[in-house]
Amino acid sequence: MAEPGEARIALQPIIVTIKHLPGNAPTCDRDPVALSKKNHNEIAWVCVPPQNFTVIMQSPSPFQGSVFTQDNNQSGEPILTPDPNTQLQFKYTVIVGQDHADPGVIINP
Repeated sequence: MAEPGEARIALQPIIVTIKHLPGNAPTCDRDPVALSKKNHNEIAWVCVPPQNFTVIMQSPSPFQGSVFTQDNNQSGEPILTPDPNTQLQFKYTVIVGQDHADPGVIINP
């Protein structure tokens, strides 16, 4: 939380749409999804058609949390900062029903 007199930075969510038809692997419309630490980006996952899903970040998670669901679908800002002129790359697993996929996240400085 911002201290008195400090500006609070609003996170800029990037929507990742998970599409799933039963019996098929789910797909993400942004794979990989690229975030900017400087721009305070975060991910908001949404499943179409609406259904329960789980996102599990592979270790180490670049976010405060490592498991996200339809009820807790925003990653928050990355807690890891890449060196200038480099990218950090991570994989995560999306599970919808019995089906899963392993898309990626790129974090830029």
